[in-house]
Amino acid sequence: MPSPVSSPGLDPPGVEAQMQKPVSFTVLGLTLSGTLPFVLSAFTFFWPDTASTFIGAGTFEREQVQSASRSSLIVYAVAILSFMTGIRWGGELQAPRGAIRPSVMILAVLPALIAWVAGLMSVIGFEPAQLPLLVLSASFVLLLIWDLTAGYASWYVGLRCFATLMAAGSLAIAAFIAP
Repeated sequence: MPSPVSSPGLDPPGVEAQMQKPVSFTVLGLTLSGTLPFVLSAFTFFWPDTASTFIGAGTFEREQVQSASRSSLIVYAVAILSFMTGIRWGGELQAPRGAIRPSVMILAVLPALIAWVAGLMSVIGFEPAQLPLLVLSASFVLLLIWDLTAGYASWYVGLRCFATLMAAGSLAIAAFIAP
């Protein structure tokens, strides 16, 4: 399997051609479906009554629905941010023996740790309640900026930009309209 990170002179034959291939339907579908929990959770902040009725929980108050949505958004963001940092970490493991950069390995773990702290802040009721959402939103953007320097295939970069916009945007929207 080719390295997800292009390393001129270090990649096995065929990696350059692999990086130019268009995105597969499976990858596109999984990426789009992976953004749904972000978008749907943010949706409930705008229309909590509609969301409550849709899930058949019409007896919940607006604040309860928004609180559950905030928790859902934070838990999912922590999981996905950890997954995304794992991609960078795993990509570095593809380097030839002796070429693995410890700095990349260390930096790849930091966003997952930051996500864990943000999740913990939410669980313990840290005030302001919007801070974990903003920390997670910023973490997605910063990870994208770092990943743009990795030399990933252009189709992957395009998907990452879209998915990051959905994730970071949903988190920021929830932070600014959350009660």
